[in-house]
Amino acid sequence: MTVYESFIAVNDNSSTTIYQNNWTAQTFVIGSTGTNEDFYLQGIDLKGRAYSPGSCYFSIRETDNFLPSGVDLVCGSKADSELSSSISWINVDLGSTLLLKKDTRYAIIMRSPLADSMFSPLQMIIGNGYQGGIAYASITSGSTWSIRTFNVDFRVYGLSAGYKVCYDFSNSNNSFALKNLNSSNIILRG
Repeated sequence: MTVYESFIAVNDNSSTTIYQNNWTAQTFVIGSTGTNEDFYLQGIDLKGRAYSPGSCYFSIRETDNFLPSGVDLVCGSKADSELSSSISWINVDLGSTLLLKKDTRYAIIMRSPLADSMFSPLQMIIGNGYQGGIAYASITSGSTWSIRTFNVDFRVYGLSAGYKVCYDFSNSNNSFALKNLNSSNIILRG
């Protein structure tokens, strides 16, 4: 898989707190830091830490006038047992067939509806310098958004639109195949 868009702060020792109705979004434009082509989204990585926040949800949305907009195009979650209180990359497998388009702005939405602001927040690592987007905050569970002056550390990865994902659930290991539509090559992953 290819990292299509990313931001990793040089000095990433600050964080933003996500809990209950307080959500964070990070916008990005395909092609700002990586290959500018259509691709099938497979997942996202976000740098952060958690203190028993309950289930956390991470999704992709479209944007309207730079702001996150609409409903989740795809969503993944992480349980407490999958999160660390040490700063680390949180890998969210979105395993989707969602096609993200080149030169298009999207938003990563981060939320933790059961977390408490003092005792069990989800904290995402932040910095400055990403030119393809900016972070936004919502205190209304995503109904309204306000611009922030930082970026959340993230990576967006996927498979070139030249590949088609073909799932095979007929066996016990739920393997899948990637077929390159531009040739007869088939790449098996299991």
